[in-house]
Amino acid sequence: MSPSTYQVRPAEPGILTEIFLAKRAEFQSGLYQTLTAGLRRDHLRSHFLEADPRKRDRIRKFLDSGWTVRNPGYTDEEIREFPRLFFGYSLYEVDGVFLKRRAGLATADDRDEEYRLEEERAQVIRMIFRYDSAHLPTKVIEFCRAALRDPLSEIGTLGENYPDLGSRMDPEVTAELERLDRWIRYAGLFLFGYLIFEICETIIGCETVRYGQRDVIDLRQDEVWVTSLWNLNMNVVRWTDAVDGRDAPPTGSAGKVE
Repeated sequence: MSPSTYQVRPAEPGILTEIFLAKRAEFQSGLYQTLTAGLRRDHLRSHFLEADPRKRDRIRKFLDSGWTVRNPGYTDEEIREFPRLFFGYSLYEVDGVFLKRRAGLATADDRDEEYRLEEERAQVIRMIFRYDSAHLPTKVIEFCRAALRDPLSEIGTLGENYPDLGSRMDPEVTAELERLDRWIRYAGLFLFGYLIFEICETIIGCETVRYGQRDVIDLRQDEVWVTSLWNLNMNVVRWTDAVDGRDAPPTGSAGKVE
């Protein structure tokens, strides 16, 4: 009998995020560098802390409508405490057909003639942000899962909106929801303040350079899509040493935000 085995951990809540953008050879180097550099906490902190005033202003604009909309911007103190919550990503490609408005033909009538069909191969970056909660009591995990189902409910203002709920809620649950709120904020800072910001900077940089015979206008992206599913449940099946019960070193964990 093997001295080690796999064990199924309790279901944990998380957020499944995907970024859609056109597949362009010119983007690949910058995209790879951005994604792999984002795995390093030192680089992530430097991105925010060492930004000059103009870059900080541009980053803040990306945060105005993201997951940090309730408290846009960031402080140096919270960036120094940035937890490790990005552990990897996967890529896949899809072929799509889209409507694209013809340049200079926009009218109030929104006629079909104003559009053309465009076939395009898109690349999709998939990431999972898992909230590390398998060690918590089941009732606490269930509260976290319920809170994540509606990200617009603003977990941080729960006590203000429902003052009677705080008095009826277990203090352990209240404390964990506060940590969950901070975790969401850090995930938003990473996703919009770092990753989307750098992807857009890469696209803009390619617009200003002519590659061979390709017209630079072909490299412009009218839109980059960011989708997120907040009702994710994830069971990690982890390799465990059966002799002393120790887990193998975790990979892909969301990290704990204290």
